[in-house]
Amino acid sequence: MLESKALYKAYTSKSSLTITVGGILLLKQLTLIETMTIEDIKLFLRISNTKLKKIISQLEGNKFIEITKDPVDGRRKLVSISKKGKDYLAKEFEYIVD
Repeated sequence: MLESKALYKAYTSKSSLTITVGGILLLKQLTLIETMTIEDIKLFLRISNTKLKKIISQLEGNKFIEITKDPVDGRRKLVSISKKGKDYLAKEFEYIVD
């Protein structure tokens, strides 16, 4: 219940950046799994390519995630949470990130 109140507050707060629920779920998942591929994220969130692109663009634009090429397969992109993304979760949701 507390988390849903925090989600509502973050989503409706004018002082806060507006991040979609999918974006918040992705940030939280990236605190548990160090990096994910774009395909892994699509499967995790169960969303279309269009919605995924919007979420990734929003998070990358706010510098909450970092995208790098996979060193093994240069065609794949790896997504990880940035320090700013961890700080956002900690501030908005009192979510402790190591």
